[in-house]
Amino acid sequence: MALAGHQSEFLNEGGKRAGQPEPNRLESCLDQPVDSVILEVINSTPSLLPVRHYDADTTEPVSSGLHTMEELLSWKRSEANPFNVAAVPLASREPPLAASPRRTLVSHDMMGGYLDDRFVQGSSSETPYAFYHWKFIDIFNYFTHQLVTIPPAVWTNAAHKHGVVVLGTFITEWDDGAATCEAFLKDEESYRAVADKLVQISQFYGFDGWLVNIENVLTEGAVRNVPLFLRYLTEQMHERVSGSLVLWYDSVLQDGQLKWQNELNQSNRMFFDACDGFFTNYNWTEQNLEWMEEYSGIQGRQADVYVGVDVFARGKVVGGMFETNKALEIIRKHNFSAAVFAPGWVYETLGDKTEFRKNQDKFWSLLSDHLYVHRPAARLPFVSSFCQGFGKAIYWRGQVEARRNWFNLSAQEIQPLYYHLDLQDQGWLQTRCCPEDAWNGGSSLLMEGLVPAALRTPLCAKLFSLHVPLTLKTLVSIVYKASAGISVSLQLKTSDASRCTHVDIQEVGSADVGGIASPGLSGPPTAADVGGIASPGLSGPPTAADVGGIASPGLSGPPTAADVGGIASPGLSGPPTAADVGGIASPGLSGPPTAADVGGIASPGLSGPPTAADVGGIASPGTGDNQLRNQFSQLCGNLNPAGWTLRCSQLELHSCILREVCVLIDRVGEPRDTPFSCRLGELMVLDVADLQVAPPAVKGLCLNDVVWLRGAGSSPETRSSYLHLNATLRWDYPLELVRHFRVSWRRLRGPDPRVPPGQLVLVGRAYSSLFRLTELVVADPPGLLELVVEPVTRKGVPVPESHWGRRQLSYIEESAL
Repeated sequence: MALAGHQSEFLNEGGKRAGQPEPNRLESCLDQPVDSVILEVINSTPSLLPVRHYDADTTEPVSSGLHTMEELLSWKRSEANPFNVAAVPLASREPPLAASPRRTLVSHDMMGGYLDDRFVQGSSSETPYAFYHWKFIDIFNYFTHQLVTIPPAVWTNAAHKHGVVVLGTFITEWDDGAATCEAFLKDEESYRAVADKLVQISQFYGFDGWLVNIENVLTEGAVRNVPLFLRYLTEQMHERVSGSLVLWYDSVLQDGQLKWQNELNQSNRMFFDACDGFFTNYNWTEQNLEWMEEYSGIQGRQADVYVGVDVFARGKVVGGMFETNKALEIIRKHNFSAAVFAPGWVYETLGDKTEFRKNQDKFWSLLSDHLYVHRPAARLPFVSSFCQGFGKAIYWRGQVEARRNWFNLSAQEIQPLYYHLDLQDQGWLQTRCCPEDAWNGGSSLLMEGLVPAALRTPLCAKLFSLHVPLTLKTLVSIVYKASAGISVSLQLKTSDASRCTHVDIQEVGSADVGGIASPGLSGPPTAADVGGIASPGLSGPPTAADVGGIASPGLSGPPTAADVGGIASPGLSGPPTAADVGGIASPGLSGPPTAADVGGIASPGLSGPPTAADVGGIASPGTGDNQLRNQFSQLCGNLNPAGWTLRCSQLELHSCILREVCVLIDRVGEPRDTPFSCRLGELMVLDVADLQVAPPAVKGLCLNDVVWLRGAGSSPETRSSYLHLNATLRWDYPLELVRHFRVSWRRLRGPDPRVPPGQLVLVGRAYSSLFRLTELVVADPPGLLELVVEPVTRKGVPVPESHWGRRQLSYIEESAL
């Protein structure tokens, strides 16, 4: 491609120029008049974009680390990469990390790092590596052998959604590392300067701390300053980044020798005492762990010792590969935290990359007995389409938006539990990702299995463990595709039942927005009516008996056969009682449960899929307002788009905290072995009051860093090579309100005035208020085009076009001036 530069001016509403040529920086972008048309003059000025932040060929934004101490000490916010700033803050979780007695850290080291994940806006990788078992881990470390490893924003965004802390890496190695350490550890001023830059980098890019790995010999003077450096770095991180951590890797000793100990002991304790935790080397034996248990220097901080496990099993180690569970078993036996190094082994070494998901699920399933599920603790809305951040197509509301391979971990949504259960009588249940069809993003959740003939109760598939306070009026929606012969319903489980009470529950359908009232529903529903959404008998945090063993605070790993609601419990016979189904069913329940009994959603007496008439509406005539009705109509009005079934229910609850989400699979008809499959497209739990709040408008949409490129091929109109527009769009919008932004464009005018304006064409999705437009083919100059930014909100209601961001760009050749 031949490079062409640019200069920018503004045109006022009358088309006249306003102002002088624009410098190519953010400040001038933010100064652009809101109603102006930007005039671009195409010339031969070279691009000013720094190659370390933008791909040299396409100008796509990329993530990168720092290789030298000079780069680190000269780092400035004004010259940093704005695209690599994480858009998602660290989510709260239960239990908090500080209260977790046995933690799990994953250190991601793969083929030098910064692979497909370096492209901030995603890539077209056909078989990328991705991680999605976030519920099992507490800390994620992005590891390379560069001096300063800055985690790509896509990893930080995905981890933060799940309440997982993200650490970068500061590493020195070999003779060059020794020289580097000698320089920055020579005195207080030098080591503080390095620590200050590490803090600034973490704070700017939005990740949560550092793994410090000094793997070279240190002189006496240098090693004496290491604890001072660590303590200062840790203190500054704690002061400036909430929830931050600084960990030390087992390497040098207090006398400066490089001698891995495979344990915490008196020779390396001074580094542990100066920071938040200690990551041991991998060649330990059980005797090392037994000794550490009794070591006085560790008492009270056992959770801060992360025993290293190399999944590649290099050297003399316990376990590794598909026997990594053996190492975890011993580590948990002695009550230590675990550091799982390079679990990407399943991707790097097992051949067929198309089997990656299967191999990764197998690996984490083997570890699951020794892992501890933490719960995202967030306020409504709670939304997930189960997208893993990559796929074969991009879907929106069940329709294909783009048919191509793609990978972008920023698109990953809250992940469910993935597991396989063997039940009695050859029954089984499995949850896994399904990239073949989706409601939103790149994948859905596929539940499949066999309901055995002997099973008289619904099968309970647990999806999420949560800690989400519910509002007085809560809207719950589920989108699914089910095979024939089964019924599907949703079950919500709450805690704190001494305060949590249910008042009302109503199914919402397409006719409901007209205000049809349910003829048969009167008075507050009973436990049977609401299917256990707020069981009156549940008190305090749920125990294994209360919720079928699923929500026990001590839960390790995915549910077992007994956890499916007591359904597969040995000796179970006859219709379920309240105890059989986790305290959910009404004590008076008799006979096989109906949709009302187990669905938690349908009204009493409902059989089969509910209709609007069966369950009535959200309000009787004359109540509510048109805005709320319109919102419900948009969310729940189409009951069968693209083969998907949408079901919505409005709940009225008091002082309830959502702890679990389960899907109940029930056989329809006579008892028989019933194989089934059910794709879940989306789950939404919304605050009804929030639906009445109008979304804000996109503000301040501006454009800068424009680069014009001439591409291969030729335009049929001019026979010149295609003209490609590359530019950065910025805007203001509350990121906590959106799932993503749809960025589109259209041609308003080209060189041929007879050609009418074009339709809006989707360019891509943005996951922050920043988007790099790359390789957009436009008509030869002179031309006028419009760029549009549409927010897609988390509550699922379309934002009116009047609230979208718009900016027009006029462009001409320099010779036309």
